[in-house]
Amino acid sequence: MTDKSCLCNIHEKDNEKKIYPHGNLSGETVEIFKNCIQQMINQEEKTFCFDLSNVEIINAEALRIFVVLSKQIKAMGATITIEHANPKLLDLFIATKIIQPESLKQNHSEDL
Repeated sequence: MTDKSCLCNIHEKDNEKKIYPHGNLSGETVEIFKNCIQQMINQEEKTFCFDLSNVEIINAEALRIFVVLSKQIKAMGATITIEHANPKLLDLFIATKIIQPESLKQNHSEDL
């Protein structure tokens, strides 16, 4: 049996918290991911950094949650950054206005 609490973790490093989903965001992992983000919203964090290095697929339900929560995050005046996402996911985040194209330069700077 999988310990579901470890499917999405929040780590703090250099005064920045990052959300690390551990695998694709579909099925039972969607609710865990939502709770992980909601925890940071409740703490009124000012920066939401998502490291998607372990994510290849985001289903429609997870994308909907991402869109809804990103609106809440932006309404708080907080920023969203995406790290280590594959190009298809980045295109999806731009199309749904979760991130802006101009923020991609920072996201790709480590890859150059």
